[in-house]
Amino acid sequence: MIRIPAERLSLRTPSLEDLADYLAYRNDPQGSDRALFQPATVEEATTLLMKQSRLTLEEPGWLMLAIEDAKSGRVVGEVGAYRSAEHMDRGNVGWWLHPAHRGQGLATEAVSAFIDWCFGDLGLTLVDASSLAANVRSWALMERAGMRRQDPPGRREIGGVIHEELTYCLSRAQWSASRG
Repeated sequence: MIRIPAERLSLRTPSLEDLADYLAYRNDPQGSDRALFQPATVEEATTLLMKQSRLTLEEPGWLMLAIEDAKSGRVVGEVGAYRSAEHMDRGNVGWWLHPAHRGQGLATEAVSAFIDWCFGDLGLTLVDASSLAANVRSWALMERAGMRRQDPPGRREIGGVIHEELTYCLSRAQWSASRG
C-alpha cells in the first residue's frame, strides 16, 4: 500500500472502504461544471476502487491515489497519473477535489506531494497535465506546482462545443531545480 504523508493530508492507495467518500466528491454537482466526464455509478466506482487497490507501480494505465484529510480521516479527492506502456517514464497527471475542500490549499499540497513522489518513487522523468482554459483554478494550480504552459493551446470538443485546452509540463530536472 502506498502512503505519502503531507502536512494536512495523506495520499494513499484507495480501497473499497472509500466508496461513499469517492462517490461524494466524484458526483457532487458543484464539481461537475468543469468535469470532462459523467457522474459515476456505484458499480463503476466499485470496479475502479477495486482495480486501483490492487495496482502495482510496474503496470501502465491510470494510477490513482486517494487524498485523505488528516483531521477527519475522510477521502476528499484524488490525484493520479496515466502512464502508457510505451512511455512508463512519463505521466499525464490529474486531480479532483470535493468542492467543499477547495480554496484551502489542499489541492496544491496534494499535487506537490504527488509530483514529488512521481519523480522519486515512481521514477518519472516528465509529467504533463491539461485543463480547459476556462478552468482557471486548475491551470493556476499547475503553475503553483511549477509546471510550464505549452504553446499553442489545444482544442477539445465536449458536447458538440469546442473548448480551448491548456497543457502544462514539468521535467524531473525542473522540479529538482525548483526545490533547491
